[in-house]
Amino acid sequence: SNNNPFGIDNELWTTQWKDSYQAAGPGALNHMYTVSLARSTEWTDIEILLRTLKELGAEPLIMCRPMKGIYEDAIGASSSVRNAFYDKLEAVGARYGVPVIDFRGYDMDKYFSIDPSSHTSRTGWVHVDQALDTFYNQEK
Repeated sequence: SNNNPFGIDNELWTTQWKDSYQAAGPGALNHMYTVSLARSTEWTDIEILLRTLKELGAEPLIMCRPMKGIYEDAIGASSSVRNAFYDKLEAVGARYGVPVIDFRGYDMDKYFSIDPSSHTSRTGWVHVDQALDTFYNQEK
């Protein structure tokens, strides 16, 4: 990941991201992200899923990889809109008593993900595995 400033895997940067990357001013995409977050129908889907799982007695966990904040900042999606997503996800989980691990603390970590699509790197998998181990081995 040394051919770009974002910690994106070299081959992925060259073959998939370099040509489409366009830097933008701070917050240039905030409005678009905010509208998309508000209008997304997937929020209804996750609410139905969580309600159903709870009715069936399941003990689900919502796990969400962090966005690649260093890249998102560069294309104009500020931390405020990313945090709005994390906050909304946590609020949905809280409504159903479902824990949420969103890894938002790694949002600006260059190496948690190998690309802007949040595909987890080897380093990121260590954190994911630890979180899963903690969740599934906690006393219930």
